[in-house]
Amino acid sequence: MSIYSTPNFSIHVRGDDHPPPHCHVRFSDGSNVSVTIPLIEPMYGATISSEVRAAIEDNLDEIADRWDALHPVREPKEPKKKKLKRK
Repeated sequence: MSIYSTPNFSIHVRGDDHPPPHCHVRFSDGSNVSVTIPLIEPMYGATISSEVRAAIEDNLDEIADRWDALHPVREPKEPKKKKLKRK
């Protein structure tokens, strides 16, 4: 789901994604980088420009809201109690 676009890059959040919360930045040359939110730290040893960082900062609330909407927190299920077998 696209959140922000420029001619050079766009910011997306995907619904079929894994933790930790993050967004994807796709560049016009076809490359991309994943960036954690809300810390705005590039993942996997990547780097981001100040322009990309500023765009994420400016749109951080919407990015986080989209992540939360696409990845609702589920309450953990209580483990089933084992029945004791009687002899």
